[in-house]
Amino acid sequence: MAKSRENWYALRTARDAVGDKSPLRWLYDFIGSLICAMVMVFVMFGFFVRPVRVEGSSMMPNFVDGDWLLVNPLPIEPKRGQVVVLSDPGTLHKPIIKRTIGLPGQTIDFAEGKVLVDGSAIFEAYIPYGVETVPAPDYAAAMEYPAAVPDNTLFVMGDNRTNSTDSRRKEVGFVPQNRIVGTVFCRLYPTFAWKPAGDY
Repeated sequence: MAKSRENWYALRTARDAVGDKSPLRWLYDFIGSLICAMVMVFVMFGFFVRPVRVEGSSMMPNFVDGDWLLVNPLPIEPKRGQVVVLSDPGTLHKPIIKRTIGLPGQTIDFAEGKVLVDGSAIFEAYIPYGVETVPAPDYAAAMEYPAAVPDNTLFVMGDNRTNSTDSRRKEVGFVPQNRIVGTVFCRLYPTFAWKPAGDY
């Protein structure tokens, strides 16, 4: 009896080693692996990462229309330079991608084509050399400056300073932090890059 059991185990081990599986068993294993992979993808994209497609030119030259970005949806402490995805800011009724410029309690102003935070010009490596930043492309729609950023809000701008609807305009203004969908950490398509938008 013991000898027969040893022979059975030896046969089973040899069969598994060479992958001797029936078509039904192979299909069962394949479906199981596929379901596990789908669950992992669902959990990852539902809780840890979210893909977002860039629409428009307001973040050029760092992000262009059609780029796919990966966003971290977990709440983190906002800081200047972060690229964030915002849900329905102001009256735009669609998510937008912008860069964090002003944090709660800071004062925003503009002078000689530069952004002033608390009275000092900030260095923006992500803006092409020679590009000037004005209060708003359309002065009639601009906010009044200097402007203090209220609690629990952010002052955001697009990198394409001459063609961006952002916090400089009254229709957007200061964006509540609870409208942050997530922070951009990777460009996935068409060219992969970690932290692809310069200094953030």
